[in-house]
Amino acid sequence: MTPARAHYHWRTVFSDAEKRALLHPDIRDSVLAHDPAEAFEEFDGQVDHPDPVTRGLYVDMKTWLADDILVKADRASMAHGLELRAPFLDHRLVEFAATLPLAWKMPGFKTKALLKNSQRHRLPAEVLRRSKQGFNAPVAHWLTGPFGSAFERLTIDGTGLPLFNRQFVTRLWNEHASGHHDHGHKLLGLIQLQLWCKRHQPTLD
Repeated sequence: MTPARAHYHWRTVFSDAEKRALLHPDIRDSVLAHDPAEAFEEFDGQVDHPDPVTRGLYVDMKTWLADDILVKADRASMAHGLELRAPFLDHRLVEFAATLPLAWKMPGFKTKALLKNSQRHRLPAEVLRRSKQGFNAPVAHWLTGPFGSAFERLTIDGTGLPLFNRQFVTRLWNEHASGHHDHGHKLLGLIQLQLWCKRHQPTLD
C-alpha cells in the first residue's frame, strides 16, 4: 500500500473482503464502488513534504481529530452543560508544532517526548513514564449484556432495506457471544447504521 492508504487502512473496521461478505447482493457493487480512502489520499496530497509521518499527522487533524475525537468530546461535555477547551489545540501551539522536525516530535518510537521533557520539573517521574490511558467504551461487554438480543434482531432483521447478508451478520453475533472473537466495534457500526435507517427511512433509489 501507499503510505496514505496504509494510514487509512489501520483505521478501518471491516476489511474489503468482510464488506463484500457483509453487504446484501442488491447493494454490494454500488457500495464497494465508493472508496473511502480517497478522502485520506486527498488530504495527504495537500502536504508538500516527503515524510509520510508528517503527512499522516496532517491527515489525522483533518479527519480523525475533527470528525471523531473532538466531536465526542464536544457532545459529552455539552450534554452536561460544560464548555470544554483543548489547550494543546491553540492554533499558535499547533502551528509551532507543525514546524518541528520529525526527530523532535518522535525520536525513535518515543511519543510525546518534547511534552514530557518540558514537564519534568512539574510532574513526578511515574506520571511521565506511565503508558497512555484511553477512554474506550466497553462495547464488547455491552453487546453480551441485556441489550444484545434486541440489537441482534435489529441487525439481522433489518429495517426494510436489504443492507446486510443475514448469514454473515449471524456469524458475527455467534462468534462474539461465544467469546471466540471480539466483534464489538463491527457490530456497533451495524447497529448504528440500522438505527439511522430506522429513523430516516432512506431509499435505495
